[in-house]
Amino acid sequence: MSYGIKGAIISIVGISNVIDTEEGASVYSFDASGLSGAADIVCFPPDIESLSRLLSLCYNEGVYIYPRGAGSGRTGACIPVCSPNVVISFERMNRIIEVSREDMIARAEPGVITRDIQKAVEGAGLFYPPDPASASFSTIGGNVATNAGGIRAVKYGVTRDYVIGINALSPDGERLYTGGSTVKSSVGYDINDLLVGSEGTLSIFTEITLKLLPLPKYLGVILAIFNGEEVALRAVNAILTAGILPRSIEFMDKTCSYIVLKGRNYDSSKNAPSILLMEFDGNEEAVRIDMAQVKGLLKNDFSATVVVKGKDAAGELWSIRRSLSQRVRELGYPHKISEDIVVPRGKIRDALLCLGAIEDAFNGSSGSSIKIVCFGHAGDGNLHVNILCDLNREGNKIEQVVKEIFDMALGLGGRISGEHGIGIMKKPYLTSDIKGAQYKIMQEIKGIFDPKGLLNAGKLFPERQKDK
Repeated sequence: MSYGIKGAIISIVGISNVIDTEEGASVYSFDASGLSGAADIVCFPPDIESLSRLLSLCYNEGVYIYPRGAGSGRTGACIPVCSPNVVISFERMNRIIEVSREDMIARAEPGVITRDIQKAVEGAGLFYPPDPASASFSTIGGNVATNAGGIRAVKYGVTRDYVIGINALSPDGERLYTGGSTVKSSVGYDINDLLVGSEGTLSIFTEITLKLLPLPKYLGVILAIFNGEEVALRAVNAILTAGILPRSIEFMDKTCSYIVLKGRNYDSSKNAPSILLMEFDGNEEAVRIDMAQVKGLLKNDFSATVVVKGKDAAGELWSIRRSLSQRVRELGYPHKISEDIVVPRGKIRDALLCLGAIEDAFNGSSGSSIKIVCFGHAGDGNLHVNILCDLNREGNKIEQVVKEIFDMALGLGGRISGEHGIGIMKKPYLTSDIKGAQYKIMQEIKGIFDPKGLLNAGKLFPERQKDK
């Protein structure tokens, strides 16, 4: 990047809102995927006006623009991969602007940590349901950019279901307003929903309006331990077809179950079990009735060991579940690749069988060793598939394993991502999921919003990016 452009950037946002050293900028060059790029300059715009001027300058000068939340994504979606570039970090645009009990909405800047929004609205007797495992450190802007899901999606849906308004800037700095503060609208095309899940490729969020619900009055948790994975998954279908809808139904395969149960007095790890961790909410009487029915069903029909917990007593279990992606590293493999396929709920068992076959075939034919560990949201079919391996020995073969996992998901009527998005890691597989006219329309939409291909370049549509 030329000194002239760098100087102009500093004059817009202020020297205290810029990192232009190689060492300092390197912190903003990677995310939780393990991939990395190279940030030329990092900016922390203090307000919308300076951000708009910054975007206009970059667009006119041909500088690539990379928006960034907390860097907690797992697909490389915020990594700067083209130069010259500016990384725009929103960690200083982190105000909760409004929580309205009357309208049941919250308005926040994109850099607000999701858990902080949850706590703020709960203080007003309201509820923001989306609850990704990263909620304690991911930002609401990043959640909206990837349409994050989380453990409550089976009952309450995902981020898109709660974003009713977005204030944004186009790549050249022009202001854009979608949606609003009403929960209903039948006016024109739904650009608001289009921006949710767009992974920073269409616009830069500056303010997000969220729909809220009344705060549930009572919570209860059931931990159910089964003799195997198949019986646990049959139990999920039995619970839902009985007309009971927990707000969370989390599945763990036998490896994850061992990690969770190890050292506890209800440890059944010797039986190679599987776990369901379920949470129920609502008024106290209804929750108690549902939990009693589920407890009886699981004991009588599925021979499960059932442990009932109150909200506070279950905190440790939920903490372990949220950290499972990190805890599986305890198994001692040097590297971990995290995927998040989604299949129809009735096909989860088939998916697990296929994953076991993929692991066996690889280990039997290659002379190497990988382990596939699986956990996730059984209520909506979203499975977090972790490939544990040694990339130094097996790196050239793991790509084929990933492809087989995606082919399996698609073959079962599923998708290659449920909540992580595409970013860089899944970009080569996008056209196996989205084909023909739909893919062409997506390319054309990108071209309308970003004709020069400067915004989050190298993601989704590499062929449409500005050639330098």
